Amino acid sequence: MPRILVVEDDDHVAQGLCWALRLRGFATEVCGSGEEALALTRVSGFDLVICDLRLPGMSGRQLVEQLAAAFPGMRRILITGYGSAETQGWAATWVDAYLVKPFGVQDLVETVQRLVNQTPCDFAAD
Repeated sequence: MPRILVVEDDDHVAQGLCWALRLRGFATEVCGSGEEALALTRVSGFDLVICDLRLPGMSGRQLVEQLAAAFPGMRRILITGYGSAETQGWAATWVDAYLVKPFGVQDLVETVQRLVNQTPCDFAAD
């Protein structure tokens, strides 16, 4: 079963995303900061991370770049309520998918399913 880490500082959004994904059979964990996400990822591998752009402390950009360097097989989805051409340009290099809030749950689920069905991730065998 693919393991997904949701990095979102808005608890209502995070729990909603996790709920939608768990209903479809995905194992999810939540954390509210980039620092917490890095620590958790080093201990427990994940197949995919869903990361908000704006986080307290370390930004979503910084987190994604560090995860990409440390875990190149991990799929990355960036979510944001502050989409811009500059962010889209950056995202094209660093993430597998980019969703602007508000997005539909079905859009998220389809994106996650597409990504986990691609080339196996680093932790898929765990």
